[in-house]
Amino acid sequence: MKARKKKKADRKKAPSSVVLSPEEEATLGGLLEKSPDVILSDLKQNLSSPKLACALIDNLPANDPRASNILLAIKELFDQKEVRKAIRKAAFKLKQSGISVPDLEPEKSEGIILKKVQVSQPLAYVGPIDGTGARGVFIMAPQIPKGMTVVTAVASDENGIMEFAANKFSRKQAQEVKKFFFERVEPMVETTLAHAATVLENAYRKKESPSDQSSRAYLELRAWLLERTELLDAPPVYELIGEGNAPSGEITVSQARKLLENDLMATWILDPEELKPLVEEIIKAEQSPILVSESQKLDRIEELKKEAIANLYPPKRRKVMKNRLEEMAYMFFKLEDETNARLSLAAASSLAEKQSVFRENVFLMEMVNHSLEYYLEGAQDKKDEDENLLSTPSTGIILPP
Repeated sequence: MKARKKKKADRKKAPSSVVLSPEEEATLGGLLEKSPDVILSDLKQNLSSPKLACALIDNLPANDPRASNILLAIKELFDQKEVRKAIRKAAFKLKQSGISVPDLEPEKSEGIILKKVQVSQPLAYVGPIDGTGARGVFIMAPQIPKGMTVVTAVASDENGIMEFAANKFSRKQAQEVKKFFFERVEPMVETTLAHAATVLENAYRKKESPSDQSSRAYLELRAWLLERTELLDAPPVYELIGEGNAPSGEITVSQARKLLENDLMATWILDPEELKPLVEEIIKAEQSPILVSESQKLDRIEELKKEAIANLYPPKRRKVMKNRLEEMAYMFFKLEDETNARLSLAAASSLAEKQSVFRENVFLMEMVNHSLEYYLEGAQDKKDEDENLLSTPSTGIILPP
């Protein structure tokens, strides 16, 4: 029993837990030999570390009002957690001795403090642009106190907002909706809320008086969306690479073909109705009795294509195509396909150049060639299929129409 009491007494007399070097011990001893007034004047010069400051605080007299001035000075010199803790402990001892130091005591609470709920930021995603200028947009926004608002949309730079829905789900349901949408519109890449909002807003503005159901649904969420972000002034791809790093100059024929053969560009085909006048003129050229040689016919067909491009892609539509290519460059960069990203930017850059009567834009020419080849291959496949059906022996069974 006596041994236990002795151990308890030793614990009370134990020195500060701060371990000092011999040099620091000497400095501390020199300071403590002086009066509190002298310590205060030598503080900045002698206190070289937070550790030494803690040791000094632990050894200050708990019944001398002048110790409070030293604590205040140390508080100004050091902001470390251990120093602040030591100051609070010393201030408490002073208060027990009847010495109040308001500047060292924690502020009293004036009531219940409601902690602000931290809500994570909305997540936004966009998909690739198809041949009609349409793309998927997906937004997930956390709600208070729980749940998610999920936005699913298909926005077109020519036809406006084609589909739009905003619904509240539990977090689990929101993930299921996300999975379903991503399977339907793939690949989707994460982007900023500002980018997704800009895509939706630009699509909405394409219609002079949008009154369809999808546009009305967007209007219900539009104010909420625009309150939370600012619309972009430029395509986001330039934020990734910087304006000065964008490729410039003409894209080559082989590069344009490589780009259009990418799976994400598979639907970049002109509408058959748009191509119909050109196809009819090409057929006339091939059957013309005036154009005797093959070279004459090829030259004439090239002229017809150039004329068609001028009609198919006036300045306004060229601007649309330029923006599509810049957006696709963003997609490629996000998918870590830098080669096609730079080809897209090069093609976009070429569309920014002034039209020439002597030379047509390479990318647009390949768009026309690519579309013609697509339809010609389809026509040939259909012809082969019809011939196979005719050559198949009849079974004598009459199928219903």
